[in-house]
Amino acid sequence: MKKDCYPILKNTVRIKKMTSACWIVDLVADDGLLIHPFEAFALSLCTGEYTLENLRHIFSSVFRMETNNAFDTVLNKLEKYITWNDEISYNAHRYNPKTFLYDLKKDNSSSQLRFESPGEMTIILTHKCNFRCIYCFNSSGETKEVELNTKEWINVIEQARKLGVVKCTVSGGEPMLHPGFFDILKYLTDCGMAVYTCTNGSLIDEDSVRRFKEIGLTCIQFSLDAASSEVHDKMSAVKNTHHKVINSIKLLREAGIDVYIKSVLTPINYSNVSDLIDLCGNLGVKRLVLDRFDLSNAGRGNTNLFMTREQEIELAKLVEVKAKELKGKMELVAVTIPRCWTSKEDLIVCGAFRQSLNILPNGDISVCEKLVGIPEMTAGNVRKNTLEEIWNSKNVNDILNPERDDIEEPCKTCEFLSGCHTGCFALSLFVSKNPYSVDPRCWKGNIPNNPYIKAAYEGI
Repeated sequence: MKKDCYPILKNTVRIKKMTSACWIVDLVADDGLLIHPFEAFALSLCTGEYTLENLRHIFSSVFRMETNNAFDTVLNKLEKYITWNDEISYNAHRYNPKTFLYDLKKDNSSSQLRFESPGEMTIILTHKCNFRCIYCFNSSGETKEVELNTKEWINVIEQARKLGVVKCTVSGGEPMLHPGFFDILKYLTDCGMAVYTCTNGSLIDEDSVRRFKEIGLTCIQFSLDAASSEVHDKMSAVKNTHHKVINSIKLLREAGIDVYIKSVLTPINYSNVSDLIDLCGNLGVKRLVLDRFDLSNAGRGNTNLFMTREQEIELAKLVEVKAKELKGKMELVAVTIPRCWTSKEDLIVCGAFRQSLNILPNGDISVCEKLVGIPEMTAGNVRKNTLEEIWNSKNVNDILNPERDDIEEPCKTCEFLSGCHTGCFALSLFVSKNPYSVDPRCWKGNIPNNPYIKAAYEGI
């Protein structure tokens, strides 16, 4: 680290203050991290106005330290949240450093497995969509629900702000089909939240790009599953939209808005992946995530569209080569193998109701958008209760802490149960018809005809 550089906290980063810790999260590609207020204080000083050497002196004077080691250690640990500039700049989203000078409340009862209030939320504005993607997990298309209107969504967002939500993902369906889409985005950014919206990109034009800029959006995620229009049509089940998506990406990049692409891989578009990577690189896409298909209890995602084991291995090799070629130009991420967990290090803990909320178009608050219409996985509705009431409700506690008799083996007697809580409720429900059965990806499971085991080890 050069002592004359100007460290600045990225504009996409938010910090949530809690009684027993702080939580830092980046808008994109980050599940968040629990940090000490001491570390949050150090980061809050990184406004882009002071050199590293200046900040060392400020930090050491506040904490009466004679060395720079502590401050440098914090920045080294949390470097991914910081940009290093050669000249003075200004962070649009600032924190008062005094906010993080407080005594921690000692609370070891939860070990921070669950936040005292949510840190992030996903709002599904509508299930309406002009695409019919073959892998869609929530049957997006037409809707018969009475969906929340703009006024209702703004009321929900205001409640979330007061609870300390710092990050919001706006999704659908196609969220741009909601009549209050731009008003909702603006209210979110006015509340100081880091806002991330997901779209298929087909409805974006010059006027919408202008509005994105005025609102202050810095990045948008697209769904793009192929470089070929023919393959794209097969994946989206709608013809003649590929060129619209490509044009939207160009418009956003010309306006200085970062574009992130998420592509779902199936046997249908697998052979087009190399061309897709090249296309995204040439378009100036900042990040491309190649995600594997996952089964879902809802929507069109209940059809097995897994790639074979051989295809996944071949893909991993391709991504390794392409990632090196594109280093510094585009981040390339592939969620491929291992498909199944092979040890406790692979365990993935769902953040639903622990740090995050999922709010559906009709106001239901569900464990997951993949569990639409499952009463036992729905904690409440924002038309009947406040977010705070739902977050602290018996319903949420019952979902997260089921009766032992409801939990199936091997989870019931597993030493990791308190950590993983049986894994993904949605996958367990689809494969075993019980959300509290073993996650089909778990190495301890012994599920007959398990599609995940077949795909991972036997080929399909």
